[in-house]
Order: sequence, then structure tokens, then C-alpha cells
Amino acid sequence: MWGNSSNNLYIVGNNGLIAHNINGSWTKIASGTTLQFNDIWGGYNAKTSQWDILAVCSQNYPLGRAIYSIKGNSAAQISTNPIQYELFGVWFAPNQHYYVVGDGIYEKNSITDTAWKNGPTDITRYATTKVRGNNVNDVFVVGAFGEFLHWNGVSWRSYIGQTGLADGSYASVAVQGNIVVAVGANNAQAVITMGRR
Repeated sequence: MWGNSSNNLYIVGNNGLIAHNINGSWTKIASGTTLQFNDIWGGYNAKTSQWDILAVCSQNYPLGRAIYSIKGNSAAQISTNPIQYELFGVWFAPNQHYYVVGDGIYEKNSITDTAWKNGPTDITRYATTKVRGNNVNDVFVVGAFGEFLHWNGVSWRSYIGQTGLADGSYASVAVQGNIVVAVGANNAQAVITMGRR
């Protein structure tokens, strides 16, 4: 779920579900896919004076993935080139930096760039599940086997050695100000990890 206020919310889910709640009234948005949506994020684009909203969806078998741009009550696919495998998370600061994660960490400086890059930022060998940030110089990525990454604007740092999730995975992460929280599971145990500056 993502929204810019309690009166303007979007949800995504299984079988290509995208729905928009505005002032308490729900509208289903046609996506044209049956893939499972895994994440949605939006941000205010000062250049266009509009809200940019992206959602990622995928499935393992048969393999498929897509990124959708949502405007009001319509959704359209944008390029996933050269991403080949599943996508689980999306986060961005409009007109500054865009991330999608799954089988690697992919980025763009502009949503109109023709290809997603993952060379210098692909710093983990583990699947990544979620990405969130305070700003483009303060980004967190979590994933399998307790991978917990932070980008400070200059370099990436992994905290995997401190998470203790050798047999588990983080499913999601959220950050606000000086606090970051990741949730997941290790074997059959639920895990919540909190970081503070």
C-alpha cells in the first residue's frame, strides 16, 4: 500500500491487482497482467507538479516481471531492460534516482533512461526483497540470508554479519529519520531488526 494522504491510497496484490481509494471510494485499475504485484511507491515530482507512482510485479514460474507507472486511475508498463528475473521492491526520489530490487539492485537517474543499470551497485550476491530511503544519499536494501545494505551517497555498506539471519530472509524495510526497521523470518521465527544512528 502507498498513499500521499489518508484520502488518496493505492494498493497492489495478486493477479495483477491495482486499486485506488480516493475519499473512501475504491476503483480497480486495469493492469493487463496476472503477475503478482510485490511493491508500490510514489513521490511528488516538482518538475511536473504531479505524483509519480511505480509498482513492480513478478512471478517465478513461468518467469515474468514488469514495472508499472500509475497515473490517477490508469497504469502502463515501462521498460525493464535488461532485468531478467523477479522484482520485489521499488523506491525513488523523482527526477533524482530510481531503484528496483530483486535479482540484484537496479537503478536509473531518470525514469526516461532506456535501461536500468546494476553494475557498480550490484554489491550483494543475495536476492534483494525491499528498498526504502530517506533521500538519495540514505538508502536501505534488505534481502535473503539477512542481507542488510546501506548507501550513504558515496558507498554501500553491508551489515549482513550483524543480522544473525543465516537461515532466514528480510521481507521488508522502512526508514524514517534516524530509525530503520526490517522485518522477516529466521527458520520458523519472526524477526524484527531495528537500527539507529
